[in-house]
Amino acid sequence: MVRMAGEGELLAERIMRRPCTTIGPQASVRAAAAPMKDRDIGWLPICLDGRPTGVVTDRDLAIRVLPEIGPTAEIAVSEIVSRTLRACSPR
Repeated sequence: MVRMAGEGELLAERIMRRPCTTIGPQASVRAAAAPMKDRDIGWLPICLDGRPTGVVTDRDLAIRVLPEIGPTAEIAVSEIVSRTLRACSPR
C-alpha cells in the first residue's frame, strides 16, 4: 500500500497493468522498446529464471541509446539496464 500526501491510501493493483510484461537480460533494446510503445509503459522489468534482476526504462533508451543510434539498437538491455530495483505487491 502506498500513501499519497493528502490522498489517503493507494493500492498498487489500481495502477498496475496485467499481465506484467517482462524481458530477459539478453533482449535487444529494440525488443525492449516495442512492448513499451505498444503498451504505453515507461519501464520493463528484466527477469532471469523468473526473478527480477533490473528494469529498463524509456529514459535508459533515450539517454543511453538514442545518442548512439545505429547498430546499438541490437545491443543487449543488460548493457543499459537501471540496476536499482524497487518492488511492491499488489495489496
